[in-house]
Amino acid sequence: MYLYRAKQGFCAIFGLLSLVVTLYSIGKFVIFISSVAAISDGVIANESHELKFVVRAVLNNSIWLSLFILYHSFGKHENVKKFWEKIGFKTLERSAYNVISSYILLQMVERWVVVNKWTLWSFEIKEYSPVWYMYILSHSAFWLIIFCGSLLMDVPEILGIKQIYYDIKGLNRPSLYKAIQHNHLLTNVRHPSYIGFSLLFWITNLMSLDRLIMAVLLTIYMFVAWSPDRKDYQYQQQQLELKKLELRYDFKQK
Repeated sequence: MYLYRAKQGFCAIFGLLSLVVTLYSIGKFVIFISSVAAISDGVIANESHELKFVVRAVLNNSIWLSLFILYHSFGKHENVKKFWEKIGFKTLERSAYNVISSYILLQMVERWVVVNKWTLWSFEIKEYSPVWYMYILSHSAFWLIIFCGSLLMDVPEILGIKQIYYDIKGLNRPSLYKAIQHNHLLTNVRHPSYIGFSLLFWITNLMSLDRLIMAVLLTIYMFVAWSPDRKDYQYQQQQLELKKLELRYDFKQK
């Protein structure tokens, strides 16, 4: 009994740690993607050094980006879930997935090397200028769309907190209480708003070589990995209407 309670306590602490790390990594990624890029000449001593720098930078960025994509895909494989179940920590499967994904994402952001010398387009955006406000507001709108789409899903379950809470309460895993349509949606769609993420990757004042590679790879990855069908679309519509009704009811009650 004491061992079981100790295990639940460990899971609760790990879940909270996972939540903090995940939210922190999301914040860092938002800043990384949506910050106005500084324009510089990127002058390097000679062409030989310049080529070596570009190759090292592209290789470094591609490795971290590939690690993130690979783990983000295969970290949810059934064999991984069986591993956590086998060692007796099935409730930590999602939290562990988030921690590892967040660590890779943070490393990618921290170690990312910008290649300013080779650009597809670039233009300076002065702070607090009309263009600056347009840029900030457009990116904020895209992130808001993604956030609102997340609310139509089960955010606590995605963050791994709900699984741990249910285990402490002696309940079955949350997915068993969900509608078939909801589980089908989570299987086909990893995150809401393919269009929102794609626009965030491509709308930038500096489309340098490194940003171009990231935008292309992540856009293709989302297109291939996400496979929502008409049933998923209809379910999302239903959930949106229910959320509207709930908000109207809460507003009337107040």
